[in-house]
Amino acid sequence: NGSVGCFFDRQTSWICQIRGVSDGKDTLFDCVPKFYHSSLREAPLASRGWTIQERFLSRRTLHFTDREIFWECDEKIASETFPKQVPLWNQATEEDLPLPKCPLTHGVWFSLIEKYSRCKLTFARDRLVAISGLARIFHARIDDDYVAGLWKRDLESQLPRGAIELDE
Repeated sequence: NGSVGCFFDRQTSWICQIRGVSDGKDTLFDCVPKFYHSSLREAPLASRGWTIQERFLSRRTLHFTDREIFWECDEKIASETFPKQVPLWNQATEEDLPLPKCPLTHGVWFSLIEKYSRCKLTFARDRLVAISGLARIFHARIDDDYVAGLWKRDLESQLPRGAIELDE
């Protein structure tokens, strides 16, 4: 928050290592606290819809969390603890992963919409308007027509199951 800023005393390292055996070889495993992956997801701005568009449109993004700084680009997400790349492991959930950016595909669109749908908007009626900036970019790249939050190609597969029942 604004009362502390980004320069504060930090834990020297969230990582501890344990030695184990993997595939018959001695291996060092990085161990981090449970909160590590969720600290980015639970940051106050992460719950706002406009930040999805900002993250996607920006080539690089800095995230100031209450524990450390993360940085994200088109290829990876890194942090003070993991400056080369934040490792992805089984306990990480989809929300913890970097925002997919390349290549622009229908799958990337659906991932963005899923994240965006969980976010808060000041006015719920702005939902389709707010995502339209991303839709314009996708329209130019994936050669498909955008129709009220869905893509014309394979329209049926994008509708929730059981949402429409037609009498024959």
